[in-house]
Amino acid sequence: MLDPLSEKEFEELDRLLLSDDMPESCMDVVTLEGFLTAIVIGPVTLSPAKWLSSIWGGEEQADTPQFRALEDFNHLVGLIMRLYNDVVFTFETEPEAFSPTFYKHTVKGKTYTIVDEWCDGFLQGMRLAQEAWQPMLDSNPEMLRPFKLFATPEGWAELDAAENEEAMHAEWSRKIAPTVRAIHAYWLPYRRASFSEVTSLPNDHSGVAPTVKIGRNDPCPCGSGKKYKKCCGAPRSLH
Repeated sequence: MLDPLSEKEFEELDRLLLSDDMPESCMDVVTLEGFLTAIVIGPVTLSPAKWLSSIWGGEEQADTPQFRALEDFNHLVGLIMRLYNDVVFTFETEPEAFSPTFYKHTVKGKTYTIVDEWCDGFLQGMRLAQEAWQPMLDSNPEMLRPFKLFATPEGWAELDAAENEEAMHAEWSRKIAPTVRAIHAYWLPYRRASFSEVTSLPNDHSGVAPTVKIGRNDPCPCGSGKKYKKCCGAPRSLH
């Protein structure tokens, strides 16, 4: 298993993502964390090949950044994958302990929590599998309210029009983490059933081989970076 990012490495990842070597539309680390969280807790498993390029260009899908040395690119991707694994590990082992990372801004001695980037990243992660998310949106249309409030033009307009914008911001900021945990709980049975369909043998005993066969020592298809037997192949080790 890859080691979790230290605070210093988390800050280094932010500096690399915001460096002049990256496209202007590249995500910052807080947006990235929200993006990866949606991918991890959502209804389908997406391999890094499906989402890595979105980090560089967001919705505009800008070209992959050009690095002076392959080692630099590998280092950046390594930090990204370790952040991804941090999120995976949290929701596998202790989802109730999940806490998003927000920016802080201090003005005249008063500190403000800025949640917009994280919420925007979460919505971007959802859009990678919009159709798969639709059942939750149909049955729980208000589930995404905290994210839309802080990361859409309509939400910003609602905040601006609020009688007490600061109080509304504080109230709904506090709802982000429990909403994420609720979304994780909503999709967990679906993910478990979906994964079982892929990895189990057919029930009809027809002699037909399963569509996908994963070796115990193969990389886990969830993208965690761990061996299958140490991740989703372990008893009750689904996320």
